Amino acid sequence: MTFPLIMNIINIYITKFTINTMDGFKRRKEQKKESIRQAALELFKHHGISRTTLKDVAAKASVSPVSIYNHFGSKQGLVRDVIKWHINDVVARYKGILNGDLSFMEKMETIIFDKKRMMRNYSAEFIQTVISQDPEIKRFFEEVSADMVRNMAGFLEQGRREGCIDPSISQEALMLYFEVLRKGIADHGHIFNSPERNEELLKQFSHIYLYGLVGKAVGGNERSEICRE
Repeated sequence: MTFPLIMNIINIYITKFTINTMDGFKRRKEQKKESIRQAALELFKHHGISRTTLKDVAAKASVSPVSIYNHFGSKQGLVRDVIKWHINDVVARYKGILNGDLSFMEKMETIIFDKKRMMRNYSAEFIQTVISQDPEIKRFFEEVSADMVRNMAGFLEQGRREGCIDPSISQEALMLYFEVLRKGIADHGHIFNSPERNEELLKQFSHIYLYGLVGKAVGGNERSEICRE
């Protein structure tokens, strides 16, 4: 075996070792960031953001406060990262529901139940921050919300097929309705000022969303009951 060949073999092993070492480092780094995010989310949603310190997060995640600064730069950086990460997780969950095999009403009820759970369990401050005036969070929330509205087209078509949506209402009108609703909620995050109020507001919003202002049935129209069968 010639010397150049031996050196090539050595270089290949060194390269593989370096790549594996770097991959392991990146995995450990991401695992630590994930642990910090999970800990911060739990504290933020139960105690609020202003009452949660980086020391609290570090203790819950079993890391040093310095690690949080290294990964996120500041408390504001952590807050923004956690909110974006959490919103992406919720959106992925809802997309899975919308694209799944449940009926239209089952999908609707699943999403409403999940939103009620979040309203009941999350601090008012956390919800207000998610729907906040922070330019970066607000821009991100609007982009993700707009994407969710676009993804509802197939869901609304399913509602038509199953007799849950009045066929006289155009797709354009429905999409515009959801867009107006989305922007209205984004601009009035202050209304979600307590867990009890949040849950009651969502209950009433859901009723208006499903049945309109006049109730479940008007003029003998039993569509909302038929599509449950």
